[in-house]
Amino acid sequence: IVAGDLVDDDEDAAEVGAALRRALEPLRALYTTGNHETADERSPRLPFRRNDTRRTIAGLDAGGLERIDGRAVDLAGTTLIGIGWAGWAPGAPAAAIALVAAKRPAVVVTHSPDHVRGIAEAHALVALCGHTHGGQVRLPAVGAPWTPVRAPLPRLAGRMRLDGIPTYVSRGIGHTVPVRLGAVPEATLVEIAPDRRSRPPAGVRVVEL
Repeated sequence: IVAGDLVDDDEDAAEVGAALRRALEPLRALYTTGNHETADERSPRLPFRRNDTRRTIAGLDAGGLERIDGRAVDLAGTTLIGIGWAGWAPGAPAAAIALVAAKRPAVVVTHSPDHVRGIAEAHALVALCGHTHGGQVRLPAVGAPWTPVRAPLPRLAGRMRLDGIPTYVSRGIGHTVPVRLGAVPEATLVEIAPDRRSRPPAGVRVVEL
């Protein structure tokens, strides 16, 4: 599962998609779009990025990845719901909140932790996000000069709760500019299993982070 920001340049999308598909065989390869994949990525801080959303998605899909933006999919008996990049404003889109509420408790995959906000705790087993890069550059005694979120986070990456939902924000393996300091890249393995300390109600799966 890749929570967005797969490419820096839409021309590389098909190659990136195919490389990830090969690397992940025989696993299913699912992704949501991030701000790097979208045409609205016109940040004055990043004037070099002018990606075309349709071209990027077509390339990733052609490479063999499966986009789950706005979809609920079954993965080994667990429902996954994808929320693609929804802009810089915090809060999950209304359509995403309705989709999550319509399903049994699900794993929510969204690029930005900002878009976990507003989802009811009862509707999400866990949320998986990226976007922060762990701060990307973290200076001693200063921390990260800037992080791309609007709502405050308990920490820049790792385990946390957002609106009561257990959440993991991965630092990811990429970057905005080619430098990292104090934010080691990561690919994360999350195991979802019943809580062994108690007996949950029939049909309910419990996630502990």
